[in-house]
Amino acid sequence: MRDLGARELTAWVGPHIHGECYEVPARMAEAAAAIVPRTRATTRWGTPAIDLTAGVAAQLAAAGVSVAYVGPCTLTSDALHSHRRDGAAAGRQLGLVWLG
Repeated sequence: MRDLGARELTAWVGPHIHGECYEVPARMAEAAAAIVPRTRATTRWGTPAIDLTAGVAAQLAAAGVSVAYVGPCTLTSDALHSHRRDGAAAGRQLGLVWLG
Protein backbone atom coordinates (compact mmCIF):
# COMPACT_ATOMS: atom_id res chain seq x y z
CA MET A 1 0.00 0.00 0.00
CA ARG A 2 2.76 2.43 0.89
CA ASP A 3 4.53 1.50 -2.36
CA LEU A 4 1.40 2.69 -4.15
CA GLY A 5 1.60 6.07 -2.42
CA ALA A 6 -0.59 5.56 0.64
CA ARG A 7 0.48 7.79 3.51
CA GLU A 8 -2.33 7.25 5.99
CA LEU A 9 -3.51 3.70 6.56
CA THR A 10 -6.44 2.79 8.77
CA ALA A 11 -7.84 -0.65 9.50
CA TRP A 12 -11.27 -1.75 10.59
CA VAL A 13 -11.06 -5.13 12.27
CA GLY A 14 -14.28 -7.01 11.67
CA PRO A 15 -16.26 -9.28 13.97
CA HIS A 16 -14.28 -12.13 15.48
CA ILE A 17 -14.08 -14.07 18.71
CA HIS A 18 -12.52 -11.85 21.37
CA GLY A 19 -9.72 -12.85 23.71
CA GLU A 20 -11.84 -13.20 26.82
CA CYS A 21 -13.86 -15.89 24.98
CA TYR A 22 -11.27 -17.60 22.76
CA GLU A 23 -10.26 -20.57 24.90
CA VAL A 24 -7.47 -22.69 23.44
CA PRO A 25 -5.11 -25.38 24.76
CA ALA A 26 -2.23 -23.90 26.77
CA ARG A 27 0.26 -25.16 24.19
CA MET A 28 -1.53 -23.28 21.40
CA ALA A 29 -1.70 -20.08 23.47
CA GLU A 30 2.04 -20.30 24.16
CA ALA A 31 2.83 -20.93 20.49
CA ALA A 32 0.82 -17.88 19.42
CA ALA A 33 2.40 -15.69 22.11
CA ALA A 34 5.87 -16.81 21.01
CA ILE A 35 5.13 -15.28 17.60
CA VAL A 36 2.97 -12.31 18.65
CA PRO A 37 3.35 -11.68 22.41
CA ARG A 38 0.27 -9.44 22.61
CA THR A 39 -1.98 -12.43 21.84
CA ARG A 40 -1.39 -13.85 25.33
CA ALA A 41 -4.73 -13.84 27.15
CA THR A 42 -6.96 -15.54 29.67
CA THR A 43 -10.67 -16.21 29.26
CA ARG A 44 -13.22 -14.71 31.64
CA TRP A 45 -13.33 -18.12 33.33
CA GLY A 46 -9.55 -18.28 33.78
CA THR A 47 -8.33 -20.63 31.03
CA PRO A 48 -5.62 -19.99 28.39
CA ALA A 49 -6.80 -17.90 25.45
CA ILE A 50 -5.64 -16.06 22.36
CA ASP A 51 -6.49 -12.38 21.98
CA LEU A 52 -6.81 -11.87 18.22
CA THR A 53 -7.76 -8.21 18.70
CA ALA A 54 -4.57 -7.37 20.59
CA GLY A 55 -2.40 -9.43 18.25
CA VAL A 56 -3.76 -7.87 15.08
CA ALA A 57 -3.67 -4.36 16.59
CA ALA A 58 -0.03 -4.83 17.64
CA GLN A 59 0.99 -5.99 14.17
CA LEU A 60 -0.91 -3.16 12.50
CA ALA A 61 0.65 -0.58 14.84
CA ALA A 62 4.12 -1.96 14.07
CA ALA A 63 3.35 -1.38 10.39
CA GLY A 64 2.18 2.18 11.07
CA VAL A 65 -1.51 1.38 10.57
CA SER A 66 -4.08 2.77 12.99
CA VAL A 67 -7.12 0.76 14.05
CA ALA A 68 -10.35 2.74 13.73
CA TYR A 69 -12.86 0.06 14.68
CA VAL A 70 -12.97 -3.40 16.20
CA GLY A 71 -16.05 -5.50 15.53
CA PRO A 72 -18.06 -7.29 18.18
CA CYS A 73 -17.31 -10.71 19.62
CA THR A 74 -18.87 -13.43 17.50
CA LEU A 75 -19.28 -15.75 20.49
CA THR A 76 -21.31 -13.32 22.60
CA SER A 77 -23.31 -11.57 19.88
CA ASP A 78 -26.44 -13.46 18.83
CA ALA A 79 -26.52 -11.31 15.69
CA LEU A 80 -23.34 -12.99 14.39
CA HIS A 81 -22.44 -16.54 13.45
CA SER A 82 -20.19 -18.52 15.79
CA HIS A 83 -18.93 -22.05 15.26
CA ARG A 84 -17.87 -22.22 18.91
CA ARG A 85 -21.33 -21.22 20.10
CA ASP A 86 -23.55 -22.93 17.49
CA GLY A 87 -21.44 -25.84 16.23
CA ALA A 88 -20.86 -26.98 12.67
CA ALA A 89 -24.30 -25.78 11.50
CA ALA A 90 -23.35 -22.15 12.19
CA GLY A 91 -23.34 -19.76 9.26
CA ARG A 92 -20.18 -18.05 8.06
CA GLN A 93 -18.88 -14.46 7.99
CA LEU A 94 -17.51 -12.69 4.92
CA GLY A 95 -14.61 -10.25 4.95
CA LEU A 96 -14.07 -7.34 2.58
CA VAL A 97 -10.95 -5.34 1.75
CA TRP A 98 -10.84 -2.30 -0.53
CA LEU A 99 -8.69 0.66 -1.47
CA GLY A 100 -10.33 4.02 -1.00
